[in-house]
Amino acid sequence: MNASAGPRAGSKSLTTKDADEELAQLFLASVLRVPVTLHDRRSGHSTYDLEIRYPDGRRGAAEVVSTRMTKQAAQLEAARRTGYTADRRLDHMWMVHVGPDAVIGRVLPVLPAFLADLEQAGTTDLSRNRYYGPLMHERLRSLHQQLHCPPAHRQPSTRVLHLP
Repeated sequence: MNASAGPRAGSKSLTTKDADEELAQLFLASVLRVPVTLHDRRSGHSTYDLEIRYPDGRRGAAEVVSTRMTKQAAQLEAARRTGYTADRRLDHMWMVHVGPDAVIGRVLPVLPAFLADLEQAGTTDLSRNRYYGPLMHERLRSLHQQLHCPPAHRQPSTRVLHLP
């Protein structure tokens, strides 16, 4: 059993199934607050992917099922193509989540300058669950409108961009 949550030694990247299993492993361990280990890496006929070990000695099993729609697969591929994007204006690592109707061609040119402005103002993270005042609210709304297509003209986009 592999208790590591990162890519295996010698592997260059994870398959979608491997990444989903590792995300599920981290999520379950965080929520249950117990050790969760990878049971196997498709080494034959397995009945489950993750093993959950409770403090009282009981063990549980979890099977991870990866299901994606065509649009989600297109967004994932766009994220892979974009990859890690460096920008010398930024001092911090940013992970940006954009909606499914965001147009990547519009995001990449304007986002680094927006993030640099945030850093200069002392902000290093934004939460959708927090209100930052009327000026920031209007700025975020304007950025949102700038980056998204109307529903009739939607194109595949990415959900995650990594910007330093």
